[in-house]
Amino acid sequence: MKLTFPDNDIISSGILTRQSRLCVGGHPGIGKSVIVTQIGQELSMGVKILGKFDCKVPQRVLYIQEEIGPRSYQIRLEKIISFYKKSDTFWHLSSTSFTFEDKVLIVKLKSFILQNKIDIVIFDPLYKIHARRENDPSDMAQLFQTMDRLINECGVAVIIVHHLRKPFMTYRGDIISMGSMDFRGAIIASWADTLALLEETDIKDRLKLSWVKTRNAPEELRPLYLHFDRNYLRMSPIGDGSQPVNLHEEIVNILQAKGGVSESNIISQLKVMHGKRADSKSVRTEINNLSKSGSIAISGGLITIVVSTVYNPWDLDGA
Repeated sequence: MKLTFPDNDIISSGILTRQSRLCVGGHPGIGKSVIVTQIGQELSMGVKILGKFDCKVPQRVLYIQEEIGPRSYQIRLEKIISFYKKSDTFWHLSSTSFTFEDKVLIVKLKSFILQNKIDIVIFDPLYKIHARRENDPSDMAQLFQTMDRLINECGVAVIIVHHLRKPFMTYRGDIISMGSMDFRGAIIASWADTLALLEETDIKDRLKLSWVKTRNAPEELRPLYLHFDRNYLRMSPIGDGSQPVNLHEEIVNILQAKGGVSESNIISQLKVMHGKRADSKSVRTEINNLSKSGSIAISGGLITIVVSTVYNPWDLDGA
């Protein structure tokens, strides 16, 4: 108990710590590699991660990328670096055919890590760096034991990109997210210290990053809502990162519950419910949009919902 340890946090609070394991999952093509490349870049610079989480000092990061070809990856990096800057402590290995099944390659990787004093190794994606059956717990347990030896012998933290199944869709077109169950197999869910799930929302270029598991976090982490900037291939929090307010829906709900409401009353109700996230200017803009679309009527300073008449060919009384 008398032992003392330096600050263990790499990404606050407890998202990534020394010699820990972070797994970022999501269905193919959603932007996992983009967000992990951004995290690697920001870690190497010692700046806020995703504009939200602290990284106190610059880290030495190695990214092993086996998903796309070298030229495509170079183009991706050029866009990212054009926003930030080139980092001398961010190493990239692309399309090297690295696998944990090859003992010679593991020895070479360990040598590179120790020689360059690497703090964090990123593997993208998981399925490309092994030849195991991911639905076989004993098979995957052997893989993670090999990774743990790398972590313990080299003193590194590990970030893994993991492809998940696409979410189920009902016959109506509704998407059903499987949440933490998307991390198929019990082994990876128990092995990782932090599980992050990247999901689509119903708005283009708006993504949701949920913290399915945070073993080392002192408190629960709320989902982070992100805007995907395709020009620079980076993601940034929308507002403070909490769930955005759907002003259109909220205003309509208020008017449906009680007609003849003033603008100031609507603003007041929304501020009580959502605080600073419902600023007066945005509310007025949405009210104006609803008025222009004919969804609401404004008369004498009072706002009412407009109920659209649906033509019914069988309504003989209206003939």
